[in-house]
Amino acid sequence: MPILFGFSDQTKVNYYVFPIQPGQANYLAGTMGELRSTHFHGGLDIKTNQREGLPVYAAAEGYVSRIRIHPRGYGNTLYLTHPNGTVTVYAHLQKFTKEIQQYIHKEMTIEKCYEIDHYVEKQLLPIKRGAIIAYSGNSGSSTGPHLHFEVRDADENVLNPLFLQQFNEIKDHIAPVVTKLAITPQSIWSRVDDQFQRKEWTLNSASSYPLARPIEVYGDIGLELLTFDRQDGTRNRNGTPIIKVFVDGNLEFHQEIDRFSFAESKENIRMFYHYPTQKKYAKRFNKLYIEDGNELSFYPDKSKKGIIKIEDDKLHNIKIELTDAYKNTRNVYLKLQGKPPIKKIYQKPSFTKSQGYELHQNVLLMYQKKSVVGQSDTVWIKEKYRRLGLLPEYQTATHDVYLWDLRTGLPDSILFRQGAVPTHFQFPVKPNYPYSLYHQVMDLAIPKDALYDTLYLQLYANTENGQEVFSIGDPLIPLRKPITISFKPKANMYLVDPNKLVAMYVSYWGKKKYVGGTWHNNRLVVETRELGQYTLEEDILPPTIQAIRILKSGVKFKIRDNLSGIGGFNLYINGKWTLLQYDKKSGIIWTNNDDANIPFAGTVELVVYDNVNNFNRYINTIQK
Repeated sequence: MPILFGFSDQTKVNYYVFPIQPGQANYLAGTMGELRSTHFHGGLDIKTNQREGLPVYAAAEGYVSRIRIHPRGYGNTLYLTHPNGTVTVYAHLQKFTKEIQQYIHKEMTIEKCYEIDHYVEKQLLPIKRGAIIAYSGNSGSSTGPHLHFEVRDADENVLNPLFLQQFNEIKDHIAPVVTKLAITPQSIWSRVDDQFQRKEWTLNSASSYPLARPIEVYGDIGLELLTFDRQDGTRNRNGTPIIKVFVDGNLEFHQEIDRFSFAESKENIRMFYHYPTQKKYAKRFNKLYIEDGNELSFYPDKSKKGIIKIEDDKLHNIKIELTDAYKNTRNVYLKLQGKPPIKKIYQKPSFTKSQGYELHQNVLLMYQKKSVVGQSDTVWIKEKYRRLGLLPEYQTATHDVYLWDLRTGLPDSILFRQGAVPTHFQFPVKPNYPYSLYHQVMDLAIPKDALYDTLYLQLYANTENGQEVFSIGDPLIPLRKPITISFKPKANMYLVDPNKLVAMYVSYWGKKKYVGGTWHNNRLVVETRELGQYTLEEDILPPTIQAIRILKSGVKFKIRDNLSGIGGFNLYINGKWTLLQYDKKSGIIWTNNDDANIPFAGTVELVVYDNVNNFNRYINTIQK
């Protein structure tokens, strides 16, 4: 169990009150450090019986130091600062206590904004330990009613509450579970079951996960696990914070998720799990190895990188030890059999096409179906002024497989038996150096800290079904920070004001997602953390407004936008700006009259605009 961050003994033992139904049995829907697609989860998600309105209690004595109201993210959020130097955070709230709510309403009215991020002076809102401060809800990006609870230190690092204090409200006698194992080659000479491939196995937790036979491997390999943890009385799959890997009895990898900064979480999460598998199948395999570019602080000894090197024909014993915050431990036992590479194997590969290529970090894997059983064909790669012939590195039952180290050169095209395939490689972009590229279809600006590892940049554009499609790099390669793309659309492809153009990201499965952009110097400029395909679309339709309730006691509307999304809105009742509340998930905006003695009356005017300034107006009258 990790050291508890140097706080006082009072912090370590019962310093904090459980913020929901203290003293009663509670259940968690999420724990600190579990894997989300863009970040590590920062705290505990406490269940609220699938309903809103449960009292939320202050975890310790202190004062309200910050209030944030936002339609996305944490939604309605309260921050309390405590004498021991920690800050507790309460998110996705439905509403606040009357005193706090009055303070919020005053500040939002002064700023004339339905969003607020306000730091509160120490003496204004003192709070006693165990006092009711708010009521649980489902605001922001929450997918269901619950309380998100965090503990942070004075530097805004998130701390694992279950490491600080094991709350009696949560019972946990269940060890972590592993559902799948994966092994990934780490060099061009690596093999997994005789092939250069990432391979997965389903494991059975009822029998300590033994496989029917040892796994044959060679070279540098990395292990990955699909794992989760549970607490008593709930089926939610939460994160596994502590993992160790032993190879032939020697510790080779050690992970402990006990604290992190938000910048660290956002910038490095994509190196923690196997990014291509998450992009393709939404499965987050925990890497049990540390790659170049991984700057996470979760590893007590970073010299033990977890890369397993096997260059013999011997049997090697692997033990993986998984531990949760309540010290429940599960062990996984595996055997790896060293087996040097062979040229001919009899397994079927996972290729669905007759020919093609794949990018695996520094390795370009090419394949084509055999022309004659038992014979092999040469594949030619064209690189600038030279043409090189490659013989297969190995043959499967159906395909010849070729490997090329991209560090030795970037092919312009690959000449298969059935014809040439362009690669669209531009040049290698190394991390920690800024790069700019000026191209006929788009320009790129890559900051020095945007890459984890060398990017072998591919770039091109074409027209599909009357629409321009821009391709930038491999969508299965992660970025640490945003890059800037300046798209240069063809003038005859678009009919309206270019300021109405927006960029849409096309996912691996073809689903489009709004990215946005700004029109500048005949280019649509966007910032993005996603490589892959983009299209440009015109947003010319204004948001829709549907009146739900127009009464003296309050008004309510449903608002939607078809493409770029809601950018903002303003409500005027009898000419006076009126504060609205907004639930982005449902598209509902509303306000209730706080003063029953002075009911709403007169003209009701609502203006709603989207992110490219298309707007719609609704006007009605409330009779006195």
